[in-house]
This record gives sequence, structure tokens and C-alpha cells, in this order.
Amino acid sequence: MMMWLVAALLVTSFAATSSTSDQELARPEWSAEIVAVADHLPVQDDGRVKPLKTFAMFEILQMRGLRRAKTARGDDGAYLAPSAWFLDCLFYPEVAKTYPVFLVENAEVLGAMGIADEVRKERDRYSYNELKPGFEKLSDLAERYSTIQFKDKTPVQRQVARLVRNLVQFRALASFLDYARERYKVDGSDRLKELFGGKETVRYSEVLRHARVLKEIWLGQWKEGDPKGYPATPEGRLFESVAHYTQLSRVPSFVPPKGVDVVEWLSLSDVFEAQLRADAPPTAKQLEVCARFERLLDARDDRMVFLTELTDLCTSLQGMAEERGEYGTVPAEVIYYNFKFLDWSQYTFLLGFVLLAFLWMAPRNRVLAKAVPLAGLVGLAALITAITFRCYIRSRPPISTLYETILFITAINVGVLLLVELVSRRRVALSIAIVLGVLGIFMADRWELHDGRDTMPTLQAVLDTNFWLATHVTCITTGYAASLMAAALANFWILGNLVAAVRALRGGPKPDDEFWRNVARMVYGAVCFGLLFSLVGTILGGVWANDSWGRFWGWDPKENGALMICLMQLALLHARMGGLIKHLGLAIGSVGLGVVTAFSWWHVNQFDIGLHSYGPAPGILRNLFTFYGIESVVLLGGIGVWLLKPAVRRLRLSH
Repeated sequence: MMMWLVAALLVTSFAATSSTSDQELARPEWSAEIVAVADHLPVQDDGRVKPLKTFAMFEILQMRGLRRAKTARGDDGAYLAPSAWFLDCLFYPEVAKTYPVFLVENAEVLGAMGIADEVRKERDRYSYNELKPGFEKLSDLAERYSTIQFKDKTPVQRQVARLVRNLVQFRALASFLDYARERYKVDGSDRLKELFGGKETVRYSEVLRHARVLKEIWLGQWKEGDPKGYPATPEGRLFESVAHYTQLSRVPSFVPPKGVDVVEWLSLSDVFEAQLRADAPPTAKQLEVCARFERLLDARDDRMVFLTELTDLCTSLQGMAEERGEYGTVPAEVIYYNFKFLDWSQYTFLLGFVLLAFLWMAPRNRVLAKAVPLAGLVGLAALITAITFRCYIRSRPPISTLYETILFITAINVGVLLLVELVSRRRVALSIAIVLGVLGIFMADRWELHDGRDTMPTLQAVLDTNFWLATHVTCITTGYAASLMAAALANFWILGNLVAAVRALRGGPKPDDEFWRNVARMVYGAVCFGLLFSLVGTILGGVWANDSWGRFWGWDPKENGALMICLMQLALLHARMGGLIKHLGLAIGSVGLGVVTAFSWWHVNQFDIGLHSYGPAPGILRNLFTFYGIESVVLLGGIGVWLLKPAVRRLRLSH
């Protein structure tokens, strides 16, 4: 499909050059009412029915690296909501082609495209019109790089593939209504005059109603064995013209199909092809969708009429989707993205972090002592609300993608640590909860921006309905959360003891042994908590694997990672219970547990092997090795605590 679109676009306006007047580039602003209605238009993308707002938002994210478009660079540009940008693509494509929506991170890509030096910048966003001259060279490069596996591609090669995809997808959206802009000539044939009531030109929707008859007339004019092929008759020219413009309307899929047994929704091109088949012609409602888009195009500059037509289209598509039971979660998804629960969670955690810094400087301030836990609770509530919405929208447990593991782990860690703080009241668990909340939501946000795809994708059949898989993933991810919680507390223990030891040796107060013993107990409890869920989750994973693949264990990298976590937790607990290690040893081992958990959670996916792999992602290895480096420094700090312990002990005895 993608290669077909590339070829079609090269034949059409990618190869064409045209001048656009200032009058053509002017357009009225979209009202809030129009954008709100457009947000709720149901569309099927990647096998899932979703609101147009979601579809448009992730298209912009893929292209621009941000969730909204901008009309121009710098301060002159105005920001556009996703649906407003989508409406511009459909109804004002010449305007949309001037928007700088294509992120190019390396000037080397522009050089390969033949873009002039004065236009290039190392990292900038460009418009379609600026990149159009170099598209043919870019598509040639992408075809050459297509034989290279993703993990072996250089950043430039990956960017070439992504930029080609984005340009093709944008042009597909900009060409979506080309069929409705065209006026089709029907003169030159008595049959055409009879078929269309003597009109000289007709709209696409009129031709669509008679498409099968038109095709039969044309085919009937062909004589078998004629070396010239199909005759160039008026009927043939009309049919080929309609078919050509129809092929440009393949995305997105707006039209719900007939019958609940059919899964795939139809694009307007699919409606045309269905009309040509006598066995499964489209319904009157499906045919009417094409006419409704024509009326929308005619009313594009009259916002009141446009709003009425758009509302009628939305109502029609909504009714067709409801008949199939596929519209129910669309309004909830619009609410989910409109309210931005995760953004509010991040803002609240950040506020809590700032207040926390002041609290450590003024530990007796009662206002701060109440405000920080409140910020943590509000942030957690917003995060849990977001997870709940996602579960409702997808009718799934809270974890089915890597993105959702981040949200779930963050919620578990913040929730458990706030409960621990309620019991201990040492402000250690509270501090770690706020820090992990900030880091978790930031990590989720960066992953969404980096990946650029819908975070609620359609799952493979084997992942979609299995009870054992759902319980396995939930348990194993809870084990991840507990292990990372133990590592975070251990980081605090090591760095805190190192600072306390240095201060004591420089004449400051002696370390508070009782305080650090309580922190060590938290580390121990988190490891125990993690072992329970990691062990149960690993066993449930084996049960699922046996049910799905016919084998309990296969030494898959992901399975090995889960086993490494369990073994690490068991070794730590046995060593602590046997007296082989004490608080320092437990803390150092827990830091190592955090490294092993990160390896199992993210690193094994970069190998791109095994049945459990989510696939490699660029940039992840760099972040992982940064994390490994930081934890290595903390481990060196642990060695520093061990080396300073005798001196601190002597200092304590001397007093």
C-alpha cells in the first residue's frame, strides 16, 4: 500500500509545480464548535476505531515531533489543534502545505535530497512545499535503505524512512478530497447524457451511484482480441478519471462496513470499489458519506453551513458505528485527551518536587508538610484516572504496551511509597514518591514523543483475550515497580550515608543510625514485595506460554531477564537473612537489582529476538547506558561508605 501511494503521488502533484496566490492561501479560522465536532468524528486507524482527534494528533506527532501543528516558524506562527490541522489538510491543502510540520533532525538528510544550503539547518521543521523538490531523491534513498534491518540502520537512514512515510501520509491527507474538487465531463455520448440527465459535468457522488453501469458500458465496448486494449470512449475516459481520483482517497477509513462480521472500515476508495461489485454493493448511507464530504467542501468558507454539514456527517457516521457497537468509547477518548490527565499529573508532581525542596530546608513548616503529600496524592489521582480511562477505552487490563508499563510502574511506586510515608512519617518515602512520580511521567511523555505512534494500538490476537497473559503482565510489572522502588531507596541510603559520613568527619553531626536503619528496612521490604510479584508473574508467564505456544519455558531473552530479577531478589534476601550482608550490602545489591530490572524491562527489546520482544527503538540504548553509568557512580559511592565506616566508627567511639 505504501509503495502504491508513493508511485501515485509521484505521478500527481509531487512531480507538478504550481503557483499559489495569496487569495488561495487565505482561510477563515475554525471555530471551537467546528473543532469540537471534528474531534468526535469516528475513524478506524491501525485496526482500532478512534476519534479523529486521536488520529490527527498522532499524525502530527509523527511528522512534527509535537502534538500540535504550527502555521509558521517563530512568533508569527499560530498553534493549531490536531483536528483543526486535519481540516486544513482536507479543505485547504495549499495552505497546509506551507505549515512547517516535518521535523528534520540532520542536515545530511536535506543534503541528500538536494535542498539548497541556505535553507538547511541542523535541526528544524520544514513545510511540504520546501521538501517537495527533493522527494524523488528521498524516496530512492528510502528504497535503498529498506533492505537494512531497523536495528542496523544509522540515525540518518532511519530518518530518511520516517520522512518519506510522513511526506506520503501528508500528501494522502491533502489529496483526500481531490475527487470532490473535480467536475467530471459527461458529454460526447448519448448513453452518458441519458445516464446523467443531459448534464455536461457532474460531481463524484453522481458518478458513484452509476459506477457499475458505467463500467459495464465501457467494458462492453471492448472487443476481445483487440490489440489496442480498452477503447478510449467517453465512458472509458470518465470511468478512468473517477477511478484515478478515488485512489487518492485511501486514508483515513471513515466509513463503517456492513455487518458486524466485517472488521475493516472502508475508505472512500473502498466504497467506490465496493460499488463496482454486484455481490456486496455499499449501502445508501455509505454512498451518502461521499456526497457529504462534497457538501462540506462547497461550504468550507461559510462556517455556519460548514458546522451544520459537519454535524450531520458526524451524526451519520456515529449512527453507523453505533449499529456495530464501535462508537461507545470514542467520546471517552476525546475526554481523555482533552483533559490531559497525564499532563496535570506531571505538573502536580513537579509542584510537589519544588515544595519538597523547600520542605527539606524548612522541615518544621506545617504548610509545606501538608502541601507536599497533597501534591503527591493529586498527582497520583490524575495518573490513576488516566489509567482507568485507558482501561475503559480499550476494554483491557492496565498494561499491554511498553508505554503503559511506565504509567503502571509509576502509579504503583507512588501509591505504595505514600502509604509507607503514612506509617513511617520520615519523609523519605514521600520524597522518593515525588521524585519517582516526576521521573515516571516525564519518561512516559518522552517515550510518546519519541515513538510518535498511538499509545493504545490494536493488539495481536494472542495478546488480546488471554487471562493468563493479563495476570502475568500485571504481576511481573508490579515486580518491576517494587525492584525499582528498592533501587531508588537504596540510592537514597548510599548517597545519604556518604554525605553523612563526610559531614561527620569534617566536624558535623554524627549520622542518625536509627533513621538509616528505617530506610534500610524500607529497602528490604521493597525487595520482599518485588520477589512475591516477580516470582508469581514469572510462573504465570510460563502458564501463558504453555497455553499459547505449547511450552512453559524457552530461555527467551525476556524470560531470562525475569529469571535474573527473581534470582537477584532471592540472593539478596538469603544473604541478608543469613547475615552475609547488612544494610550496606543490601543497598549495594538493590542498586544492582535496579540495573538488572532496567535490563529486563528495556534492554532485551533492543536485541530484537525472541517471542516477547517489543522491538528495538532508537535512542533507548543511549538512555540505558546513561542510567547504567549513574548507577555505577552510586555503587562507587557505596564503596566510599564502606571505606569511611571505620573512620566514622572511631569518631563515634572517641566521643
